[in-house]
Amino acid sequence: MMDGAIMAESREAVRVFARARLQLEARAAFLRAVPAFVAATRAEPGCLAYDLLVSATDPLSVATVEHWADRQAMLAHLDAPHTRNFMALIAASASQPPRVTMIQAGREERLI
Repeated sequence: MMDGAIMAESREAVRVFARARLQLEARAAFLRAVPAFVAATRAEPGCLAYDLLVSATDPLSVATVEHWADRQAMLAHLDAPHTRNFMALIAASASQPPRVTMIQAGREERLI
């Protein structure tokens, strides 16, 4: 049987998956910015896990895998200056708009 606190966390927790395809000429600069952005994001309150991955089969495709304690923490992340700066970098680096999907309590919601 699950502890009540664990059950509450699992109902409120938010997972976000984002994908983007980079322009070849923007890839190197984009990837140089990733370590600092990921470190800043992992230090945010409510961030349980965050990683940015590069596809093994398409080096221009990147994805984030995120786990937040709750929707409020995820929304605070979106409003953080380092996130706004990184989103501008993604917009300038991507060949098409990114796709961002949030999953909470089994419900999926397309954010972008």
